[in-house]
Amino acid sequence: MRKFLPWIVVGGLLLIAVFWFVSIKNGAVKTNQEVNKEWGNVETSYQRRNDLIGNLVEYLYFCMSKVIFQFAQELFWFFL
Repeated sequence: MRKFLPWIVVGGLLLIAVFWFVSIKNGAVKTNQEVNKEWGNVETSYQRRNDLIGNLVEYLYFCMSKVIFQFAQELFWFFL
């Protein structure tokens, strides 16, 4: 039994090292996935905001062109 004791100790330390490495690796992968998910949420928010700004600009352009057209029409009928 004494002859195998160093091998058992080395095997146990090696097993502990493997479990520790796998644990660190799994934690890193999980953290990486969470970070990617949160950046996806940020990009989605930016895209939604960009879409809303585009819609707002389009709406304001429509309103301004409508006001300008009405003003030109009233000006036309005023001088006619």
